[in-house]
Amino acid sequence: MTMTNDTNYFAGLDFSGARGALANLWSAVGIEHDQKLHILSLRPHPFRPDAAAFLHAGWREAAGASPDATLLAGLDFPFGIPRAAAEQLGLLQAGYREILRHLAASDADHIAAALR
Repeated sequence: MTMTNDTNYFAGLDFSGARGALANLWSAVGIEHDQKLHILSLRPHPFRPDAAAFLHAGWREAAGASPDATLLAGLDFPFGIPRAAAEQLGLLQAGYREILRHLAASDADHIAAALR
């Protein structure tokens, strides 16, 4: 992957560790250097609002990033997005491709609000 001037940092959010009530979600934030991803932050988030707040803005402090730095995040939802978020986004009956199109066209604030 080639970095552009628009994307400085990369993140992943893993929901698979959050199978049960109050189980943690995990996030990783890294930066590309010499065509390798260097992890700058790896942390658990006990609640979805914690993870949403971290991906919205908290990652900058954890990664030592400037206020104008940008983040490209991948979310590892287990078979889809959480039911409550799908309801709020109007995607409860949507197919996989429709969900992806909707998420790709949405801004981060819109998605973060649905995950709270």
